[in-house]
Amino acid sequence: MNNFERYIYQKTFSASDRIELYDDFRQYLLDGLSAQDTFTKLIDNYTRRGRNPGNPIGKILSECSQNLNRGFSLSDSLRDWIPDQELSIIESCDMAGKVADGFHNAIFIAEGTEKISKSIKSSLMIMTYMFSLSFGVVAMFCVLLVPTLKQNVPLDKWNGLQLCVWYFYVIVTEYWYIIFAVIILTSILVFKSLSVWTGNIRFHFDKIPPYSIYKRLNGATFILNINAMISAGIPMETAINNMVASCESPWMLERLDALRGAIESGVENLGTALDNIGYEFPGDAAIIKMKSLFETSNAEGSLKRFAGKWLNKTVSSVESTGETLRILGYFGCAGSIILLILIMSDLIQQAFFH
Repeated sequence: MNNFERYIYQKTFSASDRIELYDDFRQYLLDGLSAQDTFTKLIDNYTRRGRNPGNPIGKILSECSQNLNRGFSLSDSLRDWIPDQELSIIESCDMAGKVADGFHNAIFIAEGTEKISKSIKSSLMIMTYMFSLSFGVVAMFCVLLVPTLKQNVPLDKWNGLQLCVWYFYVIVTEYWYIIFAVIILTSILVFKSLSVWTGNIRFHFDKIPPYSIYKRLNGATFILNINAMISAGIPMETAINNMVASCESPWMLERLDALRGAIESGVENLGTALDNIGYEFPGDAAIIKMKSLFETSNAEGSLKRFAGKWLNKTVSSVESTGETLRILGYFGCAGSIILLILIMSDLIQQAFFH
């Protein structure tokens, strides 16, 4: 495939596609087929035995199959096409000789991240819509009203707040492209910084959206991943090492490195280790719960239940954030109009009633 096709396929290869692929791969492996034979079977299925060679998933599988033929491991052959969290559990289970379990647990992780991603996208759409609505209404108010007021009342009779409205009108009408560029560049910068920005300042920004949402997403997938690896019988230290090896996010790697250091220093309880590293990751409630879970003899079963609850809690929290932003947007829009009317009220009286 060419670079353009690769880019498009990487952006459109959804969690639903991966879930179906993982399930198919697992079924063939359970029947005793090798990974290479499984790739061959799946390629035949998706391309309809060559009748549809342009099938996107068929092309993806063909590339992965070629990687496997070149001597790459199964996980490395898939690395360009699946997220870190799902890749690490497949890699860990492959090393433990339980690769079918790896795909089974990857399904669980993919389903969880899909739920969270949908709620995040919904919240972002609401936030974008409300901001655009508020800004648009205020801008329209200024564009329709300010020129008329200026024609009837000279600028030298406007007070400080009214002049601020005038300058806002000038910026909106004459320098709108700068506003548009700043919004686009800021959005890109924030999006890019989600996974790469680290350090003490970022720690404080993790308490406010959108950074808090990113933290919740990674916290939930971290718990799902830990549960999947423990369920597959992988030791905690090995699980963390595998997650570090497959992680491509500097933000997440900062936390995993610190966690690995705490475990290597002799801390056996995962909850205690998470508490000791000081990042408040995945969250206070999760740390407290995991301290208790890893002090019991049924940590695996309890962690699985907690992983499901934490996932639902994360989705609800993100949806609640979106609803709060929606309500604030309505009040912000109405409040802005009322504030503008109050600021410009004496000018309106002079322009229209005198």
